[in-house]
Amino acid sequence: MMGDGVIDFGTIGRWVHDAGYRGDVEVEILNAAVWATDGDQVIETMKQRYRDLVLPAPVG
Repeated sequence: MMGDGVIDFGTIGRWVHDAGYRGDVEVEILNAAVWATDGDQVIETMKQRYRDLVLPAPVG
């Protein structure tokens, strides 16, 4: 699940934002344990982690 590994999503998200990208973002979950979890729970967790880890912090 996003945030469980070592990727610094906040930094990467800021780079992408600073480069001017404002399009869609796709999230792929390649983990059997997550696949076995209730889908509604996975979606809520992913939405919160996306907000916390990927969206760039406001500047200025």
